[in-house]
Amino acid sequence: MRGNRRCISSCAGSGRRCTAAAGAPPLRAAAAAAAAARRRPWPPQRTRAAREDASTSSSTSSSSGSSSGGVARRPIEVSRELAAARAAESRLGPEKALFSDPWAELLSEGAEARGDEAALDVLATRYIDECLMNAVDQVSVNSISDGEYRQVVLLGDGFDARPFRLPWPPGTVLFLVAPPEAHERAEALLTAAGGGAPRVERGRLLRRVSLNLGATVAADGAPLSQQQQQPQPQPLSPDDGGAEPPPAATALLSQLERAGFRQDRLSVWALQGLRGLGLPRAGVAALLAEVANAAAFHSLVVGELPLAGAASEAENALAEAGLLGAVHAHDGADVGGGWGRPAVGGGGGGEGRGRWLFAAQQMRLSLGQMDIYEAHAEAAEAADEDFLGNFS
Repeated sequence: MRGNRRCISSCAGSGRRCTAAAGAPPLRAAAAAAAAARRRPWPPQRTRAAREDASTSSSTSSSSGSSSGGVARRPIEVSRELAAARAAESRLGPEKALFSDPWAELLSEGAEARGDEAALDVLATRYIDECLMNAVDQVSVNSISDGEYRQVVLLGDGFDARPFRLPWPPGTVLFLVAPPEAHERAEALLTAAGGGAPRVERGRLLRRVSLNLGATVAADGAPLSQQQQQPQPQPLSPDDGGAEPPPAATALLSQLERAGFRQDRLSVWALQGLRGLGLPRAGVAALLAEVANAAAFHSLVVGELPLAGAASEAENALAEAGLLGAVHAHDGADVGGGWGRPAVGGGGGGEGRGRWLFAAQQMRLSLGQMDIYEAHAEAAEAADEDFLGNFS
């Protein structure tokens, strides 16, 4: 699996991979744009109010039409289907299987892989595996968020066994985001297995984050804040001193930060299992906006988007969230076609199935980084000093 490096290429003359190098799809465009960003001053940041207005408008600009999600199903059902597809692939053995998932059989609970959809799940799993392994094997070189990718956010599938089956480097913190029901069932099944529940390797950390992703966006696709979803305690004192209340954090970001996620550090995100949420097009865009709000500049986002329509529509959805990259059909030359798998019926994913694989790079600041920028800029203005935006 590690011999196929289609997601992120090597820097010329370097033993380490970095996101600044131009290379093979799907991140050639993102890498080139990142290099261009380093050569020019970072533009002035919008105010907090302007960011909130822009976030709302971007999340609703694609509200016409619907995604491929259709009628919403319970996320645990989708996770069980994914586990069944991985189990069927693993049974092919090391010579033929695109990956091995020793826990998939247990987590599938006897469910059977379902034809073309299962074939697409297998290709998506292999693609995301490679992208993640490439990401944690590289160094980001830029003027804002230098460093390694040691925060990994797995979004959508509570039965995802990647924390246990992939070789993560020491220091990696994995955040597995899924509904509480899926987490509870997965932990119960894994604990009941012979030998007890699996553990991540020493020096790595797994945090399960409970969140119903389908409930993080309103009916019109706008992200719901944590305050909108949960009753908030009243202030202890009626006199708040006239201070401006803090901005409402999105539910996803709030839950991640409670689990130890850092907005000011690089992260790599993997989206899989969203197709069962029944999100409208605007809901998919809103979820991407939430991811972009949490991901530091130069972070990576990969996975599968449940969007009907042409590839350009999926790319536009990414771009509206500030994510620059490329999308692929599951049986394209850079994915399944390169692994010797025949075309999947119904268009091989993509436009025919309303499922697109993608890899993209964050090309703006996270909300946390924007707040740091604004604080530094305000302090510099108060001191009548120049501030060029180098706040790292």
